[in-house]
Amino acid sequence: MKSTKIFQGRGIRIKLVLLVSLLTILPAGILAGLTIYFYQATPSFTRNTLLSLPAFTIPAMIIGWFLLRRLTSPLQKILSTVEKAVQGDRFHRIEIPSCGDAGKIDHASNTMIAELQGTIPLKDYSNIITQNMDDALVVTSPEFTIQMVNRSACELLGYNEHELIGKPMEILFSEEGDAPPPWFDLIVKNLIHKTEKTYVSKDGRKIPVLFSGTPIRGNMGDVQGIVCVALDITERKRIEAELKKAVSQRDANIKDLGYLMYFSTLMNEEVREDKLIHHMATALHEHFQPELLAVLTVDKVKKAFDATLISPPMPLHKLIRADVLADPPLCQVIRTGREIVVDNSAKDVPCNCIIHKMEGGGYACLPLITGGAISGMVIIGKKDTGYWYNEEIRKLLLVYVGLTASALQRVRLIDLTRRAAITDSLTGAYNRRFFDEMLKKQIALAKRRNESLGLVIADLDHFKNINDTYGHVVGDQALQQIASIMKNSIRSSDVLARYGGEEFVIIMPSSDITNTLKKAEGIRQHIESFQFKMNSHASPIKITISIGVAAFPDHGAEYETLIEAADLALYKAKKRGRNRVEAP
Repeated sequence: MKSTKIFQGRGIRIKLVLLVSLLTILPAGILAGLTIYFYQATPSFTRNTLLSLPAFTIPAMIIGWFLLRRLTSPLQKILSTVEKAVQGDRFHRIEIPSCGDAGKIDHASNTMIAELQGTIPLKDYSNIITQNMDDALVVTSPEFTIQMVNRSACELLGYNEHELIGKPMEILFSEEGDAPPPWFDLIVKNLIHKTEKTYVSKDGRKIPVLFSGTPIRGNMGDVQGIVCVALDITERKRIEAELKKAVSQRDANIKDLGYLMYFSTLMNEEVREDKLIHHMATALHEHFQPELLAVLTVDKVKKAFDATLISPPMPLHKLIRADVLADPPLCQVIRTGREIVVDNSAKDVPCNCIIHKMEGGGYACLPLITGGAISGMVIIGKKDTGYWYNEEIRKLLLVYVGLTASALQRVRLIDLTRRAAITDSLTGAYNRRFFDEMLKKQIALAKRRNESLGLVIADLDHFKNINDTYGHVVGDQALQQIASIMKNSIRSSDVLARYGGEEFVIIMPSSDITNTLKKAEGIRQHIESFQFKMNSHASPIKITISIGVAAFPDHGAEYETLIEAADLALYKAKKRGRNRVEAP
């Protein structure tokens, strides 16, 4: 559009009024002066003629005034239109029917207004777009002084427009607003495009944005301003963080799954109960890094807790209350089979069984359930408060404990099956087959170590009379009680077996003939003095036993010769009156 210089309309209007007045009054004044002059200097005829001049000049002046008014009216309309345009009325047009110069001016003015009407809406549209765009727009001077901000920028940063105008751009990037960041120079070089930066809002919030800066250059290439556009990427960052967390969790799950598969394989291949507990403790230490780990099992015979493992080592009575140790069902975990989690031992309600105090943090108590029965519990403690609130951690811990419990059940079933194959079902002592295998192994071991080995064969005296008098039920009870006495009288390394009928044998490693005779005599005396009380018989029954002993290598260096020597000693005891101990 052609540029048009607009003058002040009010000044031009005053000049036009003065011009019209001058053109109207000046001729009248001149005419009046001439009339007076000639009136005084001319004859009467001429005076009469002069006196008649006003009759012609006054109408001429009036007509001239109207003609001048008609001539200046278009100019006044043009000036009025220009003044209204200056005041903001872009739609007021000049209506002059003349086709002369005024008409040309009219046409040029209307053309200018039409062009102005075509360009002004473009500016309005630009304003509308700027103020309604979602991106935060900030326009600065070359010195990065804020000159304009849009609505989105104000909403994002929490400022009003007047709070930002005139302020340095760096206040958007720093809580202190001290020095401009060094990368501002890159904006001037047009090198910052869609770069992740962080805005700081009025209330101090950190707002991640995708920032672009573009310099505005003049005709000479000089920087006249900077346009900065920022897209709020808070939501994108949140999604990225969640995705990263999900990927990390997936990787951790895959890693955990690998550990669990290895752990499961390891536990399924193990056949010893103590090794299973060791494997579980190792896995829990590696994965959870606990400050406290204890595995307690319930002894079915003693009906009390046994400390299978405590780390760091400490006496069991310093970990668990004494009354709970003696009576495990007093523990809520053993009684209910449900886990107990204490995340903060200083604030949460603690388990009343545990007396060991941790410095901060908490612990979890989980039951060991084998074969549907609660056979113990695992206590694991961490100093990190909030650690046990993590459901994934608790689930993983339950899996480890569950796999251990299943492996314990399997090992115990295997052990039970194996023991059933090698033990006597009535007395619980080993059977004849196991005794034969064990005696051969012990003789071979004694030979390698150059050690002695004791062998005891015992037979109940007149046991047939007990069966005939009291019945086989009482006889079975007598055998069970005698086996129990013998078990409690020997070492854990000794082997007790039921040899057949009412006969029992004992293998005593590293025992010479003297020690073997002494141990056998103690057993005989115990049985002789014992009052056998049977369920179906009111009064106690007296039972005695005859014992024959032999020793390797004194009485035999092989399985058959050693058995034969002990058997001969038993025969000697029977022959000499029973209820006695004899050697070959």
